[in-house]
Amino acid sequence: MAVSHMTRAEIISGLAAHILTTDLQSEGQFPLFRKTGNEWVMSSRGSWIAGFWSGCLWLAGYATDSDTLQNRGRRRWNQIAQGLNADSVFRAMNAWYGFGPVARLTNDSEAETLLTECQSQLSATFAHWEGFPLGTAMGGGEAGNNRITIDPCAALIEMGRHADWQSMPMAHTKLMVSQLMTAKGDFYTHSLFRNAWHPEGISGEWPRGQSWGVLAMATAALYDPETYQEKAQHCCERWWQRFGVSIPFNTAQDSVLLPDASASLISVVAYLKMHQVMGGVGEWKDRAVAMLDSVLASDCVTGNTEGIRFSGCCYATAANRQDSVEMPYGYFFLLQALLIVSGRVEASAF
Repeated sequence: MAVSHMTRAEIISGLAAHILTTDLQSEGQFPLFRKTGNEWVMSSRGSWIAGFWSGCLWLAGYATDSDTLQNRGRRRWNQIAQGLNADSVFRAMNAWYGFGPVARLTNDSEAETLLTECQSQLSATFAHWEGFPLGTAMGGGEAGNNRITIDPCAALIEMGRHADWQSMPMAHTKLMVSQLMTAKGDFYTHSLFRNAWHPEGISGEWPRGQSWGVLAMATAALYDPETYQEKAQHCCERWWQRFGVSIPFNTAQDSVLLPDASASLISVVAYLKMHQVMGGVGEWKDRAVAMLDSVLASDCVTGNTEGIRFSGCCYATAANRQDSVEMPYGYFFLLQALLIVSGRVEASAF
């Protein structure tokens, strides 16, 4: 059943119910992805989505005043902390999306301590070319320590505001702009350093990579508008020119087009941050709400107040195969977007 007829509060309640049900069935593992009609594929360590799942649980509890959900999110923290020594920049995403909302919204000392520990781990990897390498774990591969990726840039920027650690994340952001962002406002998702930088793939080809870049620039503009406001406006406008309220499509195997509504949600959050950057001037919030409504009206959001599923994440579920699936990061950004447009939190909160 579609959910576009439901209020935002009812949608949040339905999402929280489904997130709780999923966690109760997880037996301590992390839900990785779920294809419609199938069981969740679980992961013992959670890879790059561990923090998103902990964050989903806590945010769902925060949004519905459920101590049960908030406590279940906190119970995941030890598992996430054990992975903070992994050789991957994605641990920044696990730390920020797992601990960041709790630290920002409640000043939780344990969450703040865990963020500081992750900062220390990441600082040790900061490279001579003034950025954080992708790393060899979590799919980074042998060349991972000489490769950069756009995905965790926003998380790094946000982490940088904790305990006055912004120097390295902002240097990293400068590198992302110079090596991954094009004059048009599109993004390469990766670049490899071999005596010089060599961008990989086709800029703007992967919608979710584009949305990670848009989110990074909007986040940077919150903290350094003099340097990043114009860049953020440019790439946000580029997204709107390309996709508008439409859900972008990924090209999967055999040239099958799959919608990636999760990319839209990441850009929704970016647009809401831009609304705050611009002091409410412009169409950023109106566009964000229109994009969010488009996702909610699609067939990737289904259910009722007893449980709502979001299956709008395009993901490689096997070699040479992509599917539209449920994933923790999709639930996180859907909850974040709903909380912001409902006036429950500021766009800059986390």
